[in-house]
Amino acid sequence: GAGLGSALQIQPFRSVRATLYSEGDVGAPLPVGARVVATQGTISQGVLEWKPWRGQEGATYALCLSVASTFQGNCSHRFFQPATYGDAGAFCLLVTVERCRYCAWEGDSLQTVAAAWGTTWLQLWGGSALSQVSALMPGTPVELGARYQVKKGETLAHLSQKFGVSVRSLLQWNPDLAEAESLLLAAQRAAAAAGAAYTATTDLPDDVASMYVDDNALLQAAATTRVTSISAVQQVCALPNICTYTSLAGPPTAASTSSSSSSSSSSS
Repeated sequence: GAGLGSALQIQPFRSVRATLYSEGDVGAPLPVGARVVATQGTISQGVLEWKPWRGQEGATYALCLSVASTFQGNCSHRFFQPATYGDAGAFCLLVTVERCRYCAWEGDSLQTVAAAWGTTWLQLWGGSALSQVSALMPGTPVELGARYQVKKGETLAHLSQKFGVSVRSLLQWNPDLAEAESLLLAAQRAAAAAGAAYTATTDLPDDVASMYVDDNALLQAAATTRVTSISAVQQVCALPNICTYTSLAGPPTAASTSSSSSSSSSSS
């Protein structure tokens, strides 16, 4: 209580970022956009506030905190003494940043959000059921597009055609896909330097031979993480252009894949 002169101390000490393809320290106690606000009084409390920034979507973060209380400045009690993330006794919160969802900032409108994300205000208005267009209240959630679960045999190029958008846009909307592509490209370059043929990818950096994790040995090997809440299923945020949307029946079949392969080799 206030009469005892108590104070609550909440200190972030480590943050870990994890996707299907990578895991590592953020390099700061908290990710960009996050902070801990502590209030002292009859009831002391601390609140973790976080407004994620673009580029953080699709990742799961472990935010680790140290919590202690002091009395009269002479007596203290530490509730948690975290070691490292994953160890017994660590007090860590797991937060997954949603893909394809945007939280409005001061001064945002559907037009400015649409311009920043390479879509149209009409697409955002239709997907979010918003009544306002010219201005958005800070904190208003905006649905940017569809969250699509990758199916067996689908590639970046296939998804690009399916949603009527460029591969570059897909990589911008899904930072973890860019990580997967970089991983595969690095493996291809390493194989080339060793004089070996690397067959898991084709036409990099514009395509990944399979975005379905179980179809791709390298991605499957990378899909290991201590953050166990991550599903080994690749989701993709897609903002289809409602004027050019074209649908495909499904992933390419084995017959069509081998056909296109033979056609490609004959042309070379």
